[in-house]
Amino acid sequence: MRNRLRFAGPRLLADEVLVSLVLGGQGAHQRSRVLLDALGGMQGLASASVPDLEQLGLGPAHAARLVAGMELGRRAVRRLPRRAPMVSSPADAWRFLRPHLEGLSHEEVHALYLSGGHRLIRWHCVAKGGPASAAVSPGEILAPALRCGASAVVLAHNHPSGSPVPSRADRELTRQLARSARQVGLEVLDHLVIGAGGYRSLAEEGILSRAVKACS
Repeated sequence: MRNRLRFAGPRLLADEVLVSLVLGGQGAHQRSRVLLDALGGMQGLASASVPDLEQLGLGPAHAARLVAGMELGRRAVRRLPRRAPMVSSPADAWRFLRPHLEGLSHEEVHALYLSGGHRLIRWHCVAKGGPASAAVSPGEILAPALRCGASAVVLAHNHPSGSPVPSRADRELTRQLARSARQVGLEVLDHLVIGAGGYRSLAEEGILSRAVKACS
């Protein structure tokens, strides 16, 4: 398998082959298949902790090696230099935030702060919570926007349950945020709820437009 990696490169190798190379030792390929099946694939492995892997039969060293490897991959992606992206649709925001929010076992609230042309100025994790919610106020979301000179905001948070259906609290936060933003000259473009493999846009559901009309 090491020769396949050397000559074919990592992109052509199956998930279980890459995992087995990290695990090493006799029977690594079979163990990697069992592990990925138990966790539901790479998404499950990416969110697994050392105790989770130990419960599936891995030793402490192998479990630590896998968790550390997944975290290194996430950090490398976050630090790749690139031109600030355009965020001109809910799908653009979802593609940017999906690697950072999908599959988490706790809830996080992130905000994208955009220029007047909808180019990203700053990306910020506003709040981290537990498995069911993350408390945040409109002021906490808007203050960084004012500091960095943004013109617009896209809010997003994940549902650890995997369902992207907005809750009543999600809808109310969206209304409050839109009203508060209008008072300080900012525009809230959207609030995304990110689940397992998908998202819901509260702008597309009309929540934002109704909130703006209510305070006009």
